[in-house]
Amino acid sequence: MTKADEIRVVSIISRMNVGGPAVLIAELANRLENSGFSHTLITGVCEANEKDYLISHKIAGRIIYIHRLSRSVLFLNEVVALIMLVKVLRATKPDIVHTHMSKAGFLGRIAARVAVPSAVVLHTYHGHLLYGYFGKFKTKLVVLAERTLAHISDYLIGITTAVVKDLRFEKIGRASQWKLIRLGVNVAPVYDKLEARKKLQIEENTFCLIWLGRFAEIKNPKFALEVFQKFEQKDSSLLIMCGGGDLLEECQEFARKHNLNVVFPGWIDDIYRYLPAANLLILTSKNEGFGMVILEAASQKVPTLAADVGGVSEFISDSETGFLSEPKLEHFLGKLNLIANNPSERSAVGLRARELLISQFTVEEFVHNHIALYRSALEKKS
Repeated sequence: MTKADEIRVVSIISRMNVGGPAVLIAELANRLENSGFSHTLITGVCEANEKDYLISHKIAGRIIYIHRLSRSVLFLNEVVALIMLVKVLRATKPDIVHTHMSKAGFLGRIAARVAVPSAVVLHTYHGHLLYGYFGKFKTKLVVLAERTLAHISDYLIGITTAVVKDLRFEKIGRASQWKLIRLGVNVAPVYDKLEARKKLQIEENTFCLIWLGRFAEIKNPKFALEVFQKFEQKDSSLLIMCGGGDLLEECQEFARKHNLNVVFPGWIDDIYRYLPAANLLILTSKNEGFGMVILEAASQKVPTLAADVGGVSEFISDSETGFLSEPKLEHFLGKLNLIANNPSERSAVGLRARELLISQFTVEEFVHNHIALYRSALEKKS
């Protein structure tokens, strides 16, 4: 196949900060290049307290930075970013425009319809903004905007049935537009726990909890610390909190004030340096599309205790492939105490989580479903 025959795909995202969407876009781009597609990524820049995934990871194809696409919402930024997007898309002439996240989805879909009206336009919801982010008035504006944008989209992709259900309930898009494509990860080999602990200087008998993510209100890192503060085994346990963000310093101060055994490695390039050393991943988000870290932990037979929000229950069945809790301190703490005192159950749950990962949540399945949708959409468009 010559370059002229390749299907041109443009992915648009506001920033490639470390997290699930960046990983998934990179995985998809790297595999598209060998499947009759060419890929261009249009992205903004990360903020000072974020880490750019692209610094330490390669992505196939072309990368175009539009700085005004970054997270901060200012009217002038949006206007300039829209104009630049239109200009880049006209020059690129994509067959498919695939947008990710709210801001890029808003500007990218409008720009696509202006610049390349014949292109297939898709948008992926890695979560949604219907709760946990704004007040009622702003949420209504978000819903109105998404309903409007659905009219200029060919397909809308949800990563979980919960995401699709919530957005369909708000009358966003027609049923025929919606597609469910579950997340997938590279299934890493199971690394030796004792060796991982040796490298991190963690004693063999320490009960080790790990939390990974952005230190932002929606991810609720302070809740993790409050739970750990009351945990009955805290004096013989360790909490590793990986990531960065606006609330990092506040969380560090809380840990110091209460003399908690917590370490803050910051943003990490290799998640598997830390995950294999843990006994349990805790996910405390107020709203979560899915939480790809659940899958990454499962690859190491590390079960997750998660607040039952968003789509996490589509991987975690309580006490089967993980543990679910009401998003309340006493309930979460009670579950944690039970899990810590039952290592045999914890081990069995971790093993079942890895088995589910291998059977239903691989990156190969994720990429296959995207390629099938891309080809089908183009056939229907022609």
